[in-house]
Amino acid sequence: MTNKIIIGTRDSKLALTQTQKVTQKLNSLHPHIQFEVLNIKTKGDILQDHPIESSIDKGFFVKEIQEMLLKKKNRYSNS
Repeated sequence: MTNKIIIGTRDSKLALTQTQKVTQKLNSLHPHIQFEVLNIKTKGDILQDHPIESSIDKGFFVKEIQEMLLKKKNRYSNS
């Protein structure tokens, strides 16, 4: 059994920065565990030229992240 935890995050600058800070802290607290970041593009990240008001629905920025969790592609997520 490998000691690796995959953390899924939106592929946005803010989410990546937040995830990097958390991952650094986790690495310092648990050096025996490998933390890997999985960048996930959501519909909200891809459709940046559309006005949010006209296309926002439930899951616009999190649906793909939720799907990855359900498929067990990652253990934790940040959006």
